Amino acid sequence: MKHPIRVTFASAAVLAVVVGGFAGITSAASPTGPAGDDDGVVAIDEGQPNADEIELFNAETDAIVAYLAEKGFTVEVTTDDDGMRFLDLSDDTPDEVLAALDQYYIDQYNAETDALVAYLAEKGFTVETATDDEGYRDINLPDDASDELIEAMNTYLAETYGEDVMMIDDWEPTAEEIAEFNAETDAIVKFLADKGITIETVTDEDGWKALVLDENTPEEVWSAIEEYLIETYGDEPILYDDMAVPAAGGDATS
Repeated sequence: MKHPIRVTFASAAVLAVVVGGFAGITSAASPTGPAGDDDGVVAIDEGQPNADEIELFNAETDAIVAYLAEKGFTVEVTTDDDGMRFLDLSDDTPDEVLAALDQYYIDQYNAETDALVAYLAEKGFTVETATDDEGYRDINLPDDASDELIEAMNTYLAETYGEDVMMIDDWEPTAEEIAEFNAETDAIVKFLADKGITIETVTDEDGWKALVLDENTPEEVWSAIEEYLIETYGDEPILYDDMAVPAAGGDATS
């Protein structure tokens, strides 16, 4: 599944992949967690949500509930201490509900891709799209894309999502940033090893190395990671159990 999962960590080293939001360009929190065999990814959620963020989050939750209701499914909703409403999913959630939920995200994702394609067409640009095996449709942006095309895409993103959205080609990690990130991942791995816990890591094509966690990760592993974060950063992080960080797109090691 390409939507991220809301989880707060004091450390970015537990982040392997963040995908979702607009056409693989931006990411946003999701009001659901993974269930069954679906892959999930961990998103970083810094600080406490403000009223506007809670309102937007809950609006998406309500939209999902309405979508599922149209498909004939009723799901429970829980509200956390911040007032954010989440779908109450579990290992017992029927596969049909999970499939419908997946389709909701696919539909939303593809609608956003199509909106960008239409915008670019109005500006005189023709772009190709490709649909992956799961049904997600993305723009195929060539390596030699013109500056004018990039500028048009960035204008659309700013107009649609706000000026603070991450623009295309706006940021490339430095070797120092990657090294710092990987050093923290190594520190967590060592911390866990000292407690007798062995955990795999995954390295993506840019060289970022992160922990591999999934729905079968034992509770003691999550507790040890939480202990590391508390000892390192002081403030207690919010950990949501059963998070999955798939190794797809990188080389897993242990």
